[in-house]
Amino acid sequence: MTKIRARARASAPLTTTWFVLADQVGMSRWAPGSTALEQVGNPPPNGVGAIRVVALWPMRVRELVTTVEAPVQLSYKLLTGVPVRDYVGKTVLTEVGSDTDIVWTVSFTSRIPGMRFAIGRIVRALATGLARQAEQVARETTDTDPSQ
Repeated sequence: MTKIRARARASAPLTTTWFVLADQVGMSRWAPGSTALEQVGNPPPNGVGAIRVVALWPMRVRELVTTVEAPVQLSYKLLTGVPVRDYVGKTVLTEVGSDTDIVWTVSFTSRIPGMRFAIGRIVRALATGLARQAEQVARETTDTDPSQ
């Protein structure tokens, strides 16, 4: 079993970072590829049972949301699209003052050389992309809210 952990810090509030993370279709704004929702979760649309499809040529990855603990944890498992077994991912957010720590962890089993490196790069890009998008949303919210 291979385990990969990536960390990032968003200069954005926990609630803003959660808002960005929990929006499955909005993932297209900060992650590689385009994202669509194949199946709505409970509660709709992004809750447990949601199936997101991430298309990044030549891959089409399908993932099932398995845990939603707003505003601190989202977990998922791979259904199809990557030649690995037992792939599960978990993103944990922790409030640190006015910032948010992001820890993105995945584990999987693979017999294909190089999968650890490839998936590691993607996981680091996801954690960093989430942090940057949360910061952007936080800036836009501050810029458009005269009470701030």
